[in-house]
Amino acid sequence: PAVVADLRTLIELKNGISQSMFAALHEELKGYKDGFLLDSVHRPIIRDLISLYDDTAEIRRQVSAAITGAKEKQDAGKASSALLDRIRTIEVNLGHHMEFIKEVLNRLEVAIMPPHTGKLDKHSQRAVVVEMAEDQEQDGTVVRALKPGFMWKDRIFRPEEVVIRKWKEGFLVALK
Repeated sequence: PAVVADLRTLIELKNGISQSMFAALHEELKGYKDGFLLDSVHRPIIRDLISLYDDTAEIRRQVSAAITGAKEKQDAGKASSALLDRIRTIEVNLGHHMEFIKEVLNRLEVAIMPPHTGKLDKHSQRAVVVEMAEDQEQDGTVVRALKPGFMWKDRIFRPEEVVIRKWKEGFLVALK
């Protein structure tokens, strides 16, 4: 019985090692497959869809700014009111278009990252514009996001593009 128990323990140990090796190989193969899919198939499509999303978002921002400007300067005239209504319809249609692009990206397992505030996270954000900070505590603080970040599965596909504040000793003193 002792020999059988020892053999059973040895077999269970070998089975455990085999299962862990199989799991490790499976994860490695999955990583290769995901990398291949991303690089050869998904990356060009995702990049084009993200560019389309960015361009549509910029057009929508410009239309929204035009609506805000028109509201401030709006005459009581019927023609300007009709034009403003037409621009509002365009803004709504652009919003629907952006939602459709997000749905297509979601089908490709791409998600928009939630905006990150506070200090710059160099892993998930890229500073593309720098503004001067008024004090040292504001150094590296995110002011606003210019473009959203995107994730493919658990990987950052494109970091969020942000405006940050930067502190430079003596810079503001020299301006005064």
